[in-house]
Amino acid sequence: MAEHALLLANHAAGSAAPEQLDAVTDILHEAYVLRRAFPENLTELRAALDGFAGERVIVAGGDGSLHVLINALADAGRLADVAVGIVPLGTGNDFAGGIGLPDDPVVAARACLEARPQPVDAVLADDGEYVVNAAHAGIGAVAAERALDFVQARFGLEHLHEVSRLDPAFTPEVQQAMSAEVREHVAATLLALRASSDVG
Repeated sequence: MAEHALLLANHAAGSAAPEQLDAVTDILHEAYVLRRAFPENLTELRAALDGFAGERVIVAGGDGSLHVLINALADAGRLADVAVGIVPLGTGNDFAGGIGLPDDPVVAARACLEARPQPVDAVLADDGEYVVNAAHAGIGAVAAERALDFVQARFGLEHLHEVSRLDPAFTPEVQQAMSAEVREHVAATLLALRASSDVG
């Protein structure tokens, strides 16, 4: 009897093109009774997980999608019971590269068919979230927080996703706005803790 699996993808994230997802789906159908879900927020992700009783979840995405999935599984008390696979279709695919997955999503989907679940180290951060790829403290974390605050203040929360996908080389108004910000000169430290061998 074929194993049930859930394929999660977010059409708005990373490089997940519909034709690539269809090709990945076709491959995964060879081994699994497959259900697909396209959650666009945490509530929809939790609903998709609640409606799935199987033991294998495959995320078509990158480091951010994997982070959200792992923490949703932990919140549901299912982290130890579900094998998680990844097909690298995100903006950042450091974790997938660090565990040796091919960059090509179709080839990676084929690898998911042949792979056996392996334990992976995770860090439980002070805020209660699990980190499976990398965590930063110091200047890197401060810069990320300030950048998020800047984008939210300048463009509004509803436009945060669209702005985050812009290529700065093609957005002179963003470059101009950012260059107008006051820069501070401070002595700084960056601490990076990584669980995989590949961090961008």
